[in-house]
Amino acid sequence: MTDFETFWKAYPKKKSKLQALRTWDKLAKIRPPIEELLAAIARARKSDSWAKAGGQYIPYPSTWLNDGGWMDEEEVDLPDIVNEKPWHETWPGIQAKGAELGVIESKFTSPQDFRAAVIKAAKEGLKVA
Repeated sequence: MTDFETFWKAYPKKKSKLQALRTWDKLAKIRPPIEELLAAIARARKSDSWAKAGGQYIPYPSTWLNDGGWMDEEEVDLPDIVNEKPWHETWPGIQAKGAELGVIESKFTSPQDFRAAVIKAAKEGLKVA
């Protein structure tokens, strides 16, 4: 089985295969290895946008390839609320989430770096400590 056939088999929307193959070939120099594409498809399958309306919003395979869909960042639900706002929009929320995840504020040289580390840990579901 070719890498394209492996991709096609894994991709949930089976539309415009010939166009997808043309796009596949066109992107040969920048396209990542098939394993990376399959991992990106698996992540995207879990996203709200792909699950919505029975998969109605899943892009055609050619569109996904052309748009570099494998580079999309995973959508993460950050439901915790602090002061009636999502935790990542308030400094107390960021500090509380950092403490929960074991991200120690004093190890960072700037508040922005600390905030970025906390958000990254939350998105990846990591507990640092």
